[in-house]
Amino acid sequence: DGFDPTTDRLGWDDVEKIASVGRIATTGNGIVDPEVGGSAYAVPVDASGYSGRRVLFTHWKASHADQTYYLCSDVVIGGSGTGTTTTTTTTQPTTTTQPR
Repeated sequence: DGFDPTTDRLGWDDVEKIASVGRIATTGNGIVDPEVGGSAYAVPVDASGYSGRRVLFTHWKASHADQTYYLCSDVVIGGSGTGTTTTTTTTQPTTTTQPR
């Protein structure tokens, strides 16, 4: 608390570890997501005790390779209902040819 994600830059002193999940199964947990062109994985994290605008900073190390990923997401925790889903549709540009 004391960090305002709308005006402050995220620094290491703002980061609080709320979970360590461990290994995530690489089979049976994947969600095919055509929006991202592949698979997404569900990672359970308990955010109870937190509310309002937050920054979710995720550190993920792939155990099968020497790869580390860092993700930063703006989230709003709390409220009621199911929330709002926004769908973005991408339209491919049409190809035009110039007369010779």
